[in-house]
Amino acid sequence: MRFVPGRQVELARLESACRAARAGAGHLVLLTGEAGIGKSLLAQAVAAEAESLGMAVARGWCMDDPGAPILWPWRRVSRDLPDLGRALDVTKDLDSDDTARFQIVDAVASVLAAAAGDVGLVVILEDLHWADSLSLSLLRGLLHEITSLRVLFVGTSRHDGLGESALGRALPELLRGSNTLHIPLAGLTVQAVTTWLEGDPDTRGWAPHADDLVRRTGGNPFYIRSLTTELVASPGDDLTASFAERPTWRAVLVAPYRGLPEPARTTVATAAVLGERLSPTVLAMALDRPVQEVSDDLAFAVTAGILHFGDTGLAFNHSLVRDAIVADLGVAERAQAHAGVAAALERTGDPVMAGRAAIHWSRVEGAEAAARCRDLAERAAESQSLAPDRALELARLALESAQALGAPDEELAERLLVVARFEWAAGLLPQALRSCTSGLELAEAAGRPDLAADFALIPQGVGSFDVNQLVGAMCRRALAALPGSEVTRRARLLALSAVSAAEAAQSGIPLRGEDGGGQAERAPASLSAEALAVATASGDRRAELETIAAHHFVLSYPQSIAERTVLAARAVELGASASTTMGELWGHLWQADLAFQLGDVGGVQQAIAHIEHVANRRTSPVARWHVLRLRAALAVLGGRFDEGRELARETRLVADRIGDLSMVGMHHAFHVQLGLVRGDPADFLPGALEMVQSAPVPLVRATAVLIFAARGELGRARSEFATLRDVPARMPLGPRWFGTVGQIGFGAVLVGDPMVARECYGLLLPCARWCAGDGGGSPFAAGSNEHRLGLLAQAFGELGLAAEHLTRGVAVDDRIGARPYAALGRLALAECLEGGDPGRALGLAQAAADEFDVLDMPGPLAKAIRLRDRLDGRRALQTGGLTERELEVARLVGDLLTNQQIADQLFLSVRTVESHVRSALTKLGLTRRSEIARWIHDQHA
Repeated sequence: MRFVPGRQVELARLESACRAARAGAGHLVLLTGEAGIGKSLLAQAVAAEAESLGMAVARGWCMDDPGAPILWPWRRVSRDLPDLGRALDVTKDLDSDDTARFQIVDAVASVLAAAAGDVGLVVILEDLHWADSLSLSLLRGLLHEITSLRVLFVGTSRHDGLGESALGRALPELLRGSNTLHIPLAGLTVQAVTTWLEGDPDTRGWAPHADDLVRRTGGNPFYIRSLTTELVASPGDDLTASFAERPTWRAVLVAPYRGLPEPARTTVATAAVLGERLSPTVLAMALDRPVQEVSDDLAFAVTAGILHFGDTGLAFNHSLVRDAIVADLGVAERAQAHAGVAAALERTGDPVMAGRAAIHWSRVEGAEAAARCRDLAERAAESQSLAPDRALELARLALESAQALGAPDEELAERLLVVARFEWAAGLLPQALRSCTSGLELAEAAGRPDLAADFALIPQGVGSFDVNQLVGAMCRRALAALPGSEVTRRARLLALSAVSAAEAAQSGIPLRGEDGGGQAERAPASLSAEALAVATASGDRRAELETIAAHHFVLSYPQSIAERTVLAARAVELGASASTTMGELWGHLWQADLAFQLGDVGGVQQAIAHIEHVANRRTSPVARWHVLRLRAALAVLGGRFDEGRELARETRLVADRIGDLSMVGMHHAFHVQLGLVRGDPADFLPGALEMVQSAPVPLVRATAVLIFAARGELGRARSEFATLRDVPARMPLGPRWFGTVGQIGFGAVLVGDPMVARECYGLLLPCARWCAGDGGGSPFAAGSNEHRLGLLAQAFGELGLAAEHLTRGVAVDDRIGARPYAALGRLALAECLEGGDPGRALGLAQAAADEFDVLDMPGPLAKAIRLRDRLDGRRALQTGGLTERELEVARLVGDLLTNQQIADQLFLSVRTVESHVRSALTKLGLTRRSEIARWIHDQHA
């Protein structure tokens, strides 16, 4: 491994990573630290090591330019891997559907696998802090693909100032990757700097001053190198005096630049404005000078140590040098350079340069520059929709330029609408909501109710109560002004209003905001039904499908099964021609929920087959995730726990690739329910309790009660349960009603709260004839609702009622093959019958214990064994410890039969009867046959 001063530990880790990748364990090494700390030098060392091992090396870098094209670093890599460029071209024909991103991942993974072959491949991606979201999404997706490939990614990034950047949002997930190695770089120590300086004859004289250098630079290698090579002072001089002449780092860094003659200095200044890595051709166009003259100037700058020819072409020695030169320019000089660069980028005729040109025009004063900036930024934003954060920067630029040109409210509203859409797509929810609110007011002022409606329709798909209230208020406000002729927009607004109303109702929060024709007082189902009717009448299939989804959401409770059945069938019809994966999936997912509720395992399997077809045809990870989660639910329902765990593990891998936190939450929920069914807290995932306790939704918070109870922490379970006791009574029918009441009811059983158990029993009783399911897409299947009702009745002391429910529940669970729940039902039924019919109870307890043992359900098994032993002991007391045959003989003795008569009746020898009589006398502590007759009489008295 190439020597890098003071980085022996880091070099050893990098060498190990490189050799591991060479052996087939692909992963990502992320080098982070401040500018100048040595990230690029270490990346170069990795490249040298890789080449020494015979591995291929490809390099890419990001640009400090918000207008840079999406996937820019990967397109730079394609210079070394030509097939990669063709793989990236699939983005030209893709929309923002989830399939798009994963088609890119699959295509690029295939190229990397081929390029790595048997020798291995190192891909270096520098300056990821400037990367666009699609580039980072591709990197994140590839991490899962390269685990068994001979591929090593090496990324460099500054660790400061990430803020709301794409990397700042992606970094936590990148670092969580099991095949990610993070190497943060700190400043060099005094000892390391001393060793470094002593090893070079040109800097040896500075070695005694290492302590002072480290103190002034924080051990930053680039600053130390600049001081020891650029500062006009000899090693023996006082550094303080030298700094008095050049009081800032900028002065140190620009010293070689200031020493250049004209026109070389102007060329370098314009180059600094153009970017860190340079194109002499574009630079010549920017300066309106011959390419050869510009090339000569650049060669002069290389000699002066300002530029260098590296593996990625001609570039500044460091971005800090470039930044210092730009900062050193006067205002007019800088503006002139930006104007020249902007015009040159336009003249290239390359459409991907439109964004960069717009950024440069934005830094030039005047109406003409503003107009060109506006038009170029608008065009570039439209072409970068797959990276909404990058498109957002350009859309904002177009808006700001229009504002500078004094555009009317109508145009500003139209441009703000584009901004808000990109903000929402980029996940910048607070900013998007502010833009939607402002935009709605701007559209109203411009007399454009259609635009006002479009602003209200942007925020969709977020479960936050506050967001849903705000969205509902905007929808009602837009509806109040929207003319009747706008049928499609009206339908979509009504649908969103219904979703907002349903969420508010479930949270117990009253609707707020302006009332669009009395919408605030209407029931969610009424609103969503009207939305669906309007959309259907319009003939717009997309609007109809969207409003069906809203109506189905509002009706997500068991009692609406008939309406949901009709909606699911129609959604399947419409989904066949849907443009999005979710549009095609909705109907099939709802049919799977319906089949679960009906206890129709075959119907679930049929729905899974349809979903898998969508997953394969669209190459959709979301559809694949649904296939896996449904199969995992079926496996656990049938008692195939190991299969369920393996499917859940695959589900989590897909969720990690997608990066959806709600999917990760459902993975935790699956394992919590698995642990509860098996009675083994070991199935709970680390962090599950913290996740559910931080959630505001009662359905999720109720899970904490179950976790505490399963762990045996009943005090904490009761404390948590106390905050939820009033929820079932005040929760109206709607989304999450069934799950919430069911979870809290189960909590009441576990903590011993008969009052809440009785209340939940009354609420859930209308659902007795179905299995668990409400249309909401639960990650788990829980068998017959009769079982749940039986447990609740048992908890409030009505054992006869409980036994009736449990008997019916066992029959249903046996029929559908829900073995764990059938066994749990037998155990609960045995508990109910323990006092009144101990013989039957014993048989049920033994059957349950046998099934629990086979299925590996340790918690219920221990409980069943305790009940069985208790019943066995009681029977032993009643029979005196006699065997079945001895008891039979004793009963005939009680009937005053002789030994011969008993032998004849039981087809035994007289000697055998005599033996049984003697044994009975011994066990009962008696001496005569007449005492046996009296004992028998006492047992039946």
